[in-house]
Amino acid sequence: MSSLISFIKSLNPRIQKPVVLKDIDAVIKELRDVAIPMTNDLSVSYKATPFKSKWFDVFENNVRAEIKFARKSDNFWTDLNAALQIMLVNAQHLRKYTEDYLQEDTLRDGITAKATNIVRMVSAMSFASGFVIDAADYTLVQEAVTLGQPDDTPPAQAEYLNRNIEKFAQVMADCCIDPKKFEKLFADIPDVYVSEKNSSAVAAMFSNKQLDPFPNMSTTNWVGSPIYSARLVWETWMADRYHASKDRKAMLELRLIHLQNLQTNSPNPRLEREIEGLQARIRKYDKKIREIEESL
Repeated sequence: MSSLISFIKSLNPRIQKPVVLKDIDAVIKELRDVAIPMTNDLSVSYKATPFKSKWFDVFENNVRAEIKFARKSDNFWTDLNAALQIMLVNAQHLRKYTEDYLQEDTLRDGITAKATNIVRMVSAMSFASGFVIDAADYTLVQEAVTLGQPDDTPPAQAEYLNRNIEKFAQVMADCCIDPKKFEKLFADIPDVYVSEKNSSAVAAMFSNKQLDPFPNMSTTNWVGSPIYSARLVWETWMADRYHASKDRKAMLELRLIHLQNLQTNSPNPRLEREIEGLQARIRKYDKKIREIEESL
């Protein structure tokens, strides 16, 4: 319950339903068009030549420690791809919940437990989808480093990924649970108003599991997306993020070819220049996104 109150306190005074819908629509699109195809490509590459970097070992171990994969194999990327497909189904359910239970304009001080969980889960899925895309790209960079290539990752990006591995794994554990269980958990959340002022009274009527049924959200004390905590130009932020993620998918395809070339000792300077050009464009998007977030 305390984590739910902390999340409510982090929100804007008003939560607009169109903003939440656009966010979950962006998550669905990003999962379907970028994250799932990327992890599928990595699954194929990993099957041919397993990855060896220290980063990958840490990433895999953290994720496997938290997520109860619907199926388990020796190929981490196959399992992660399957988990993301489950998350996509849950995201589609979440969109319906947003339509059904969120008012057009909700006051932070008049939000229900169900609406709070919806907004928090949308925010968590947005983080998880973006993180896995960045992590997939970073994995190939680190694999190339093991073969003697320079690390072209901006230090801030590397620090962000390494700092948030555990948080990603914990959030994913809630985002990719079995869809039927996901539906039941949301169905059982009471549509009761919650705030710091009435939290004791609400806690006396309902169990913590009913009010806050996603344990890892409580563990991480999830605050979430800046979309809900400040008044930013969210359409620009979402558009830039999606363009950057699409470019990262194209980048991953080039990096896979580059990695294969390195493994066979047949470098391709033209391909390396293409990667450099695409990397420069991604950094421009990242800079714009960062400037929006830092202006809050």
